[in-house]
Amino acid sequence: MSNVRPRYIKSVCSEIITKYPDRVTNDFELNKLLVDDISDINSKVMRNRIAGYLVKLHNKSNRIIIPPSRSKKEKGPRKKRKTDDSSR
Repeated sequence: MSNVRPRYIKSVCSEIITKYPDRVTNDFELNKLLVDDISDINSKVMRNRIAGYLVKLHNKSNRIIIPPSRSKKEKGPRKKRKTDDSSR
């Protein structure tokens, strides 16, 4: 299950992403420095939560969907197992 984040964390992160899209990275430490530079948040806990959510949003926006290697149609017919009629 994922964390539930308050609305103010989401709103601050959306502002940061719209104003500074090139400075947001998937590195937590760099995002912490970014939040320190551009905001006046005094709480370390709040800064870390915002930086962590920025990492999540950055990774979510850059996610690559990899298709499955083989579909069911390409697999072909299933092999039948040999059954022992004498054991029944």
